[in-house]
Amino acid sequence: MRNRFVKDIIAEKIGIKILNGSYPPGSKLPSIREVAGRENLSTTTVQRTFYELERRGLIYKNQTSGYFVIHNRQLLIQLKMEECNHLTRSLYTSLEKLGYSEQEVTSLLEKHIPAEDRQN
Repeated sequence: MRNRFVKDIIAEKIGIKILNGSYPPGSKLPSIREVAGRENLSTTTVQRTFYELERRGLIYKNQTSGYFVIHNRQLLIQLKMEECNHLTRSLYTSLEKLGYSEQEVTSLLEKHIPAEDRQN
């Protein structure tokens, strides 16, 4: 396992909420102070988190109103697919390291995907 900075962990949590629609396009994010209080972190750490999310293209800063989720739904869909691909590759690599074959990995995944989702 690799070491991760707290800002990266919080950025991942917020990023997932953006990509799954919990924070819809154009919505205002909680303030830096709110997130810092909720996560028991310094405002500097949360500010770095928001800079990272901005660098990734998920949010933008309005100088007077705070941070907002980008409006571009197509870009969010693209970023969501990129994250899905990354997670899938990571899972496959991890299972391969454990000694599972490609066929076994496929079988394991099929067992955990509900039948109604496999048909779509």
